[in-house]
Amino acid sequence: LLQQYPRLLDLYPLTPTQQGMLFNTLYRPESQMGIEQMHCRLEGVLDLAALKHAWQQVLARHSVLRTAFAWEAVAQMLQIVQSEVELPWVYHDWRIHAAEQQEQELETFLAADRARGFDPTVAPLLRCTLIQLSDERYCFVWSYHHLLFDGWSMPLLLQELFTFYSDVEAALPP
Repeated sequence: LLQQYPRLLDLYPLTPTQQGMLFNTLYRPESQMGIEQMHCRLEGVLDLAALKHAWQQVLARHSVLRTAFAWEAVAQMLQIVQSEVELPWVYHDWRIHAAEQQEQELETFLAADRARGFDPTVAPLLRCTLIQLSDERYCFVWSYHHLLFDGWSMPLLLQELFTFYSDVEAALPP
């Protein structure tokens, strides 16, 4: 495992629920089972670098967000926690498109992003996309695998994200 995961920090067995989710993901990858996607509109002046930095801080703080999974050549299914991972972050600028075309492209993007899925052996099992729709309007898309956390954890992670973003904003020069 050290060769495949040079940044290995810790190993944990999967919970029974995670074992079931991983089995379903591997058994029927085309089903998109376990792929979660949250998207929302953001309005106002947004500091793109600060937002990305805040997300990276959330990943650094929570080991589960830096976790991959192993099931081959191991005695039991394992969570592989890595010391650090790079946040998959994509930015699209759709300001040149009319609002109707933006909505069509968004629907196409969301479907393609879900279909992309995740490789459970590669952390992080999440990605972020920020789509700029106008000078002060954005669509933020957060895709992740349900193996990482449950729905109760999402508001806590988002609260942390906004706290980190506010702290970064306060520290940046005007």
